[in-house]
Amino acid sequence: MKFQNGETLTLNNVCYHIKERLGRGAVADAYLAQLDGTDDAHVVIKVVRDDEADDPSKAEALQCEADTLVTLNQAEDPEWSAQATVWARFRRAQQTTLRRQVIALLDAGEIAPGQPYVVQEVAPPAFERFDVQTLANEAQMLKIAQAALDVVALAHHQGLSLKDFEPGTKGDRFRLQWLDAEQQTFSLKVIDWNITGGPELMVQDLFLSLIHI
Repeated sequence: MKFQNGETLTLNNVCYHIKERLGRGAVADAYLAQLDGTDDAHVVIKVVRDDEADDPSKAEALQCEADTLVTLNQAEDPEWSAQATVWARFRRAQQTTLRRQVIALLDAGEIAPGQPYVVQEVAPPAFERFDVQTLANEAQMLKIAQAALDVVALAHHQGLSLKDFEPGTKGDRFRLQWLDAEQQTFSLKVIDWNITGGPELMVQDLFLSLIHI
């Protein structure tokens, strides 16, 4: 399924205005959208790529991402399941962004039978690598690495692991934005949970996560 810039769509009785397509992954296209009635409430809507619509494994992968995020969001924020609407989850995501490292799932469902969608918070930009030349740089990197490994540990405690072992793919799931000029405070989010495995992959998952980090 493909959306056009400026298109308005209603999902689960919530109206969204499509702003632009952000990118295309192996499973889904991601669109930046604006919640109806606001100027600055933006979300990301993911749908199976239109050229993969006939492949049921892609729909299963996107549904896997939604199911995984339900588990991880609740594990990371015990109050998450009490948020009953998209707006409530959107506000909760804003309030807790510095305490969470897993991208927040705001809604999920089907546009039509076999055509799943997910609505998520907007992720920080792709992580920009920097040289570790000073002790201050080292402290920055260690804080980032600790936050990333906390996500790996959280997933493993829920019996989940990232199933994609190709070099270069796991690293771009870590998104980071510095929140101050001194680069001491940051928002880190792990995205793209559509390829998720179980406990049998945890050792290899940890090893490859450490390599990427």
